[in-house]
Amino acid sequence: MGQDWGQQGFPFKLLPPTKLRHAHRQAERHRDSQSQGWRQATRKLGDGGGLYLELQPSGSRWWRLKYRLDGKEKRLSVGVYPDVSLAEARVRRDAARKLVAAGADPSEERKADKAIIGRERENRRRADAGQAAIGSFEQVAREWLGQVHGPKVSVAYAKRSRVQLETDVFPWIGSRPNPSITAPMVLALLRKIEARGSQDTAHRVKQTCGLVFRYAIATGHTERDPVPDLREALAHPIKRHLSSGAPAPGAPLGVLPCNAAS
Repeated sequence: MGQDWGQQGFPFKLLPPTKLRHAHRQAERHRDSQSQGWRQATRKLGDGGGLYLELQPSGSRWWRLKYRLDGKEKRLSVGVYPDVSLAEARVRRDAARKLVAAGADPSEERKADKAIIGRERENRRRADAGQAAIGSFEQVAREWLGQVHGPKVSVAYAKRSRVQLETDVFPWIGSRPNPSITAPMVLALLRKIEARGSQDTAHRVKQTCGLVFRYAIATGHTERDPVPDLREALAHPIKRHLSSGAPAPGAPLGVLPCNAAS
């Protein structure tokens, strides 16, 4: 991946403070002229390494960075002057150039950062409202219950799945992001169910967790389902089949059931 900090469209030379102050006064005059119905073209004052100050006819002054990645020319806004000083603009330029040198796109990195900030803000709002955080097991499970599981099964079945998750799963892994949940974590909560003698329930909860994880994979919340790693990790429920001539469970040896043939 190549990068090019060429000199297309305007000269790249360092902006001295006097020129920067002149640009500031010039932009103010542009704003006054704009209010009188007189327009001028956008001007660019180059600094170096792709950084330039864009003077817009409205009087706005934007620091922008021009760079090339994979043969395509791109631009990145790095702040508004004078809120962002020349020194700070150069720091941001250098940080962006390091990303380009590593083959990363500063624009995409910024979008990712904004998405993270937006998610954190939304999670704070959800926490205040008593709701699960976005991307957590509980949030994905409740979405699966409402959009996938509920419409496909009976009301009683959907309620049973919800109650099992709320009782046996959410208290232990509900707040965790899906990618951080491991097979031992799931096994630990299943062991708690087994410990109270509910082996059938443990197997049903395991199956339900697997369905939630597969939905999380489909919706981009995780890349892996840890449930298949638990194959043969749970005890199998004991099924008893009584024949008419077999002793009843717990009956003394030699005593036949009352319906046995004489």
